[in-house]
Amino acid sequence: MADVRKVLGPALRSRRIEWNIAKLPQVAGIPAMLRVVFDHLLANAVKFTQQRDPAVIDVVANAADGDEVVIEIRDNGIGFAEQY
Repeated sequence: MADVRKVLGPALRSRRIEWNIAKLPQVAGIPAMLRVVFDHLLANAVKFTQQRDPAVIDVVANAADGDEVVIEIRDNGIGFAEQY
């Protein structure tokens, strides 16, 4: 997670962002693909909270059915209409 935030560095300058990152479990997957997913989701969270001061970005993990884990990235950004 820290690596992803480091890549976002230029977008974070002069921004006040509260990062709430829960302890995340290890998950099975292709590391490069998981990195791309996190890169995009966190970049979107940073982008769509530009008008917030402070921006709040939460990263949490929840157990789902069986061995499945759901990782959520939430923010206080502008959001989207539910129908979309």
